[in-house]
Amino acid sequence: MNDLRDKGIGMIYISHRMDEINRISDRVTVMRDGEYIGTVNTKDTTKDEIVRMMVGRVIYGDKKGKKRRTSKMPKLSLKSSI
Repeated sequence: MNDLRDKGIGMIYISHRMDEINRISDRVTVMRDGEYIGTVNTKDTTKDEIVRMMVGRVIYGDKKGKKRRTSKMPKLSLKSSI
């Protein structure tokens, strides 16, 4: 891919892997649910901004990158009627 870029050949690369996107792209275009969301220059944006464009909202996580639980109550509880 770097050889093609060095020759001035444009490419469309589809990925959700943020490290690859930042490493190989000059611009990022985001489409969500079949609609154009926007295009940004990779060097002028952040991973968080691209993720926000991808999912349509801000994603927050704890320092380890895991989602925070707001409640200790289980999200789903099943009981057997047998």
